[in-house]
Amino acid sequence: DQREWPFGTEAYHGMARTADLAANLCWLGHARRLVPAVAPLARLVQVAADEESQKAALRALRALSADVACLEALLPMEAFRSEALEVLHKSGDEPEATDLLSYLETMELSLSEAQKLVDASKAFVHHGPSVRDLAEHFASRAPLDGELTPAQVLE
Repeated sequence: DQREWPFGTEAYHGMARTADLAANLCWLGHARRLVPAVAPLARLVQVAADEESQKAALRALRALSADVACLEALLPMEAFRSEALEVLHKSGDEPEATDLLSYLETMELSLSEAQKLVDASKAFVHHGPSVRDLAEHFASRAPLDGELTPAQVLE
């Protein structure tokens, strides 16, 4: 069901186009403002009637998940991950789903390990940064699943 938006313009935006727009806005630096779009995009992956919309939503979610706030919105969506991403991954037909699932699993493990380190160091570092603060700082220098160069570490 498409609806005219903005009203009176006779413009009808398809789901794939909307998902592509979210990805483009993310690449332009507006990912943080798109946190509210994470859940609808995940829902689109689950209910999309066409492959184009589903793939566009998967690409948008992968782009958005590079932002820590968007990642935090996506990680708790266990049903989405187990019911949609796992099924698409196992079918082997959706490399976008495999990429997103792999990234989310890697990030979940990395954040969990970072939290363990922060907890273990509390006796020595009383006012250390939170895992979220560390992730934000890291993400400002490199992709969350990437590595920092020695020069970046010294900045």
